[in-house]
Amino acid sequence: MIKDVRGFFSIDALFAFLLLIAISTALLNAASSEQQIAEQTAEVQNKNMVVEKIAAAINSVYVNGSELTLTFSLPENIMETDYIVRGNSENRVIFAENSEEIARAQVIPKNFGNFELGPENLENKIQVYWKDDIILVKSK
Repeated sequence: MIKDVRGFFSIDALFAFLLLIAISTALLNAASSEQQIAEQTAEVQNKNMVVEKIAAAINSVYVNGSELTLTFSLPENIMETDYIVRGNSENRVIFAENSEEIARAQVIPKNFGNFELGPENLENKIQVYWKDDIILVKSK
């Protein structure tokens, strides 16, 4: 006697399907968090490169004397986020910051003028030069 079977339901199949969904969700969450960590690391590295580039320019101009003028460009934004670069001669530190993170680099001389370069300045070339025994950092 064969009965007419219209549908078949297995609790094992349902359990396997739910287990598959749980594992897939866990893997997607792990991949998403890894991507966020990679983006944050890239942003920090880019800010560090910016402050190191400015610090190296200030140090080079200081070491080479008043004849040297360096001109270079910096990225307008980092990871599509605006940032500000500041120089503090009292602490001999260069900062790059946005709303979340700060990168910093030390410089050799104390005789540089305090400066602030915002997004409107970073689209232009940056110039580091001597003027009246002070190293200046300006946007051209």
